[in-house]
Amino acid sequence: LDADPERARKLLEELASQNEATVSEIRRLVYALRPPELDELGLAGAVRDYADGLNGNPAGEPHFPGTVQEPEEKLSELPAAIEVAAYRIAAEALTNITRHAMAHHCTVSFSLEENGSAKILQLNIVDDGIGHSDHRKAGVGLNSMRERAEEVGGTFKIESFPQKGTCLIARFPLVS
Repeated sequence: LDADPERARKLLEELASQNEATVSEIRRLVYALRPPELDELGLAGAVRDYADGLNGNPAGEPHFPGTVQEPEEKLSELPAAIEVAAYRIAAEALTNITRHAMAHHCTVSFSLEENGSAKILQLNIVDDGIGHSDHRKAGVGLNSMRERAEEVGGTFKIESFPQKGTCLIARFPLVS
């Protein structure tokens, strides 16, 4: 510092820049683990917030053409891993719909079902877009959604009807 103040100043500037980059990377990693919107808004609210963000794109960009329906039974106390998996699947599906489906409308809905002594969280996403052919190979997004559901013991099913839309169903067991 005393011998070369100019070099010391430059090193401090580099260190400050590296600190900012590190903090940004940590924030990105934390967000990737569990989006803070889940804690603030709950699952349905966080998905609605994500969909609203798709509508906030600049003019000319795709937008989310639909609604996110609150479940009849409140989705409180969901296991964190299931909540994150359902959120990530919904976000990926909504992104795909806005980019590729050419849908006029889409509905995202959640429901809780009794299955013996256990409960099942079901996520349905239905659009009226162009669908896709059964001959088309599943892309990274569809495979990622399937893997997310299976990682938490759930199932993932997608049905597509060319020129009539797509229906995605993800089911997650809720262990008491």
